[in-house]
Amino acid sequence: MFVVEPVSDETGARFDLDVTDSLRQEIADRLRSHHLTVVAKVPEDSATPALVISSKLLGFKGMPITLQLPGPGITQCELLSELKDGQTGRRIGQIVASDLEEGIRPMTVLNECAHDVGDAIARQLRR
Repeated sequence: MFVVEPVSDETGARFDLDVTDSLRQEIADRLRSHHLTVVAKVPEDSATPALVISSKLLGFKGMPITLQLPGPGITQCELLSELKDGQTGRRIGQIVASDLEEGIRPMTVLNECAHDVGDAIARQLRR
């Protein structure tokens, strides 16, 4: 079971959309696509342990004011996610996702970073 917290934006960029909520939703949706359970908050009396995912958008290069429009040039993102035990708060691990693309919508590049986080978590669970 996973709780995906809101993503914080550490880039200082002025985005034309709420990328932090979009990234949170993309991570949650990607986990669900791997048949993993995502809940809104850590259950208080659940026998099933929950992992909390806290993420920060650390880097962005591109056109933040035209996220939905494809354009020339390079778009890059860096997303750091930490996984913590939902009951104890103990850090379990971290994932750094980075993507670099040319000539596509900047929002697509941001979403790919979020997908990489979900995919990395799913791979770890299959080990």
